[in-house]
Amino acid sequence: MSQIVKPLPTDREKAFQLIQSDLPTFARHCLKIRDKQGKIVPLEFNEAQLYIHRKLEEQKSKLGFVRAVVLKGRQQGMSTYVAARYFHQTLLVRGSTTFILSHESKSTGALFDMVKRFHDNLPAGLSPGLDAANKNQIKFSGTESEYTVGTAGNEDIGRSMTIKHLHCSEVAFYEHTDQLETGLFQAVADMPGTEVILESTANGLGNMFHERAMKAMAGVSLEQLVFIPWYWQQEYRLQPPEGFAPDETEVQLMKTYGLDLEQVYWRRMKIAATKGGLWKFQQEYPFTPDEAFLMSGETFFSKDHVVTARKGDARSPSAPCIGGLDCARGNDRSVFVVRQGRAVIHYEAHKDLRAEGLEPTQQLIHLAIRVIEKYDLKKLFIDVGSGYGVIDGLRTLGYRDIVVGVAFNQQVIDQVRFLNKRAEMYGLARDWLEEGEVSLPDDDIFMFDLLLIPKEKESPTKRMYLVPKTEIKTKSRVSPDIADGFVLTFAFPVAYDQNEDDMPRRKRKVSRRTESALTTVNRLRQGARHDSTYGSRG
Repeated sequence: MSQIVKPLPTDREKAFQLIQSDLPTFARHCLKIRDKQGKIVPLEFNEAQLYIHRKLEEQKSKLGFVRAVVLKGRQQGMSTYVAARYFHQTLLVRGSTTFILSHESKSTGALFDMVKRFHDNLPAGLSPGLDAANKNQIKFSGTESEYTVGTAGNEDIGRSMTIKHLHCSEVAFYEHTDQLETGLFQAVADMPGTEVILESTANGLGNMFHERAMKAMAGVSLEQLVFIPWYWQQEYRLQPPEGFAPDETEVQLMKTYGLDLEQVYWRRMKIAATKGGLWKFQQEYPFTPDEAFLMSGETFFSKDHVVTARKGDARSPSAPCIGGLDCARGNDRSVFVVRQGRAVIHYEAHKDLRAEGLEPTQQLIHLAIRVIEKYDLKKLFIDVGSGYGVIDGLRTLGYRDIVVGVAFNQQVIDQVRFLNKRAEMYGLARDWLEEGEVSLPDDDIFMFDLLLIPKEKESPTKRMYLVPKTEIKTKSRVSPDIADGFVLTFAFPVAYDQNEDDMPRRKRKVSRRTESALTTVNRLRQGARHDSTYGSRG
């Protein structure tokens, strides 16, 4: 029986396959844009655009769809990238429906002009033909696909639509966001191949964009946060005059972010020319997500100290490991933080423990045992607010010498400086940071959580206290659970016992059960009384 041999693809077919599967190649060879000098040039993705492309493709490969919140600086090409991405898919995939929503009519017109320029400059034979083309919509007759743009402001926009690709530009400046979330956003089904991209510069705290960015950063939604720092833009630099010397702050920024003199001088000149000065520059051209949102507010922990510490490399290998556990309340996160002397060496945040199949208190006991044993904790300080069940469970299992419950409103050690235990722990943690030569995780989420805490207040007796955690959560839409886990490691002094052998915990003579964490959880699952008493608080 003869075998049918398929002919090899021609060069033309290979080229078409490449532009179908590779967006950067398609953009370079098939799309034209108007650059900042007004010239019509091929679209060559810059560093920021290639970065977001990688992040979106990774998510699409993992989940089958894209849900992203993009936080960026001014004029970094994000709207151009998303317009090109969706034009590519609408042009080449039959039945695609794309909708782009802008914050104002002027921007809507500019976005549609960009899309129309894409089409008008396509290589011959690539367009499937137009069924309609007006001031806000293009329909392709050959593929029954359409590309539509609109302006935010209409409360009912999108309610009757079925959309496959949704791009919301400058979301932080939208009005009627509650209606958009229940209307337009629901027009995109949670199905493979669908995409929702929300991109914007920051516009303060408390709006929809800030809320969704915080949830994405905390990992409590399907959306991923993609942050684009300003210094990735090659054009954001300026030749400094002869004799220019960076000041102390600029020297530190050069060390922290790897800036050169041209970038530092551009930043200095931009701040001088920006109404609002430094805080406005930080909003429009942020180094980090926290800077974008918290540019105008004073924070309890110094931004400079936190940034320096996250780039630090302090180590204290002979110091005891101390843990802090902030147990979740309601829809918050349960967070473990481990500090060893001058360095925070580990943290982990857990959301929705019920999804794992075990009761949350049992899950946290299992996780706590793992952290205690892995890091050989000398002490684990646990917030008693929602942690009674975890504390009792660990003590019952032989960790009484390690586990210590801490009430955030209990008696303080330093009654001169602090009004309550919460203020004392935060104050000692700040002292630790300000001493310098310390190290925090090089992690945006950890850093942002610390900078959610507003500046302290002072009682009539001159003692320090902080605004309630509920107030912070109401304003920022995120509970600072990581910050609480971190400061718990400062609850009480922990001395290093020099007489104790530096041997693995399993070889020490301690009064503790030897059963594994899994055995522990299984036994608790069978109905230990302390779980039924405290389980609902976990």
